[in-house]
Amino acid sequence: MLRILVTGFGPFPGVPVNPSQLVVEALPDTGAGAELVRRILPTEYRAIRDQIDRLVSELRPDIVLGTGVCRDPWFRLETVARNHGNSEHPDNSGAVRSGPIEEGGPDTYGTTLPVDTIYARLMARNHDIKVSDNAGSYVCNYGFYRSCHRIAELGIDARYGFLHLPAHDPSVDPEHQTNRLKDAVCTVLKAAVED
Repeated sequence: MLRILVTGFGPFPGVPVNPSQLVVEALPDTGAGAELVRRILPTEYRAIRDQIDRLVSELRPDIVLGTGVCRDPWFRLETVARNHGNSEHPDNSGAVRSGPIEEGGPDTYGTTLPVDTIYARLMARNHDIKVSDNAGSYVCNYGFYRSCHRIAELGIDARYGFLHLPAHDPSVDPEHQTNRLKDAVCTVLKAAVED
């Protein structure tokens, strides 16, 4: 059975409830013919690095999907992890990062998820989706890059990618929103397994 690592983030300043945490916690332990290992990462650079490095090393997953929240009202399938961090926003520990994520690391990693298949399947399920080549400069890109880099360091034959989820709309039932986001994440995972 394939092993999939799915990560989300906890709350951070300005986002007291993180949809990625709610969705990852709502996922089943198995699905799409694979074992799902679900982890919530703290919104702290050092802890993200430590946890991702440990999880990838111990689990040696076949697929890694990171999730996070964005301000857009649509899903953003990220295609590029960049070796930089220059956000002015502090993480939950107060740390602000500037400069490369990994000294001497590649400038970028490209997702190895089946982007066209995922896009088509999400659209077919009435999820508004855009393909993006900029995962930002905060913890989402940091976690995405660290996952890619650790997989490369260990020489693991794994697919990896990152999906930004739309922020919760306070005018819509929270359970309905979480179920909608969960459906999208499950669709992505199924496409990654089957394609």
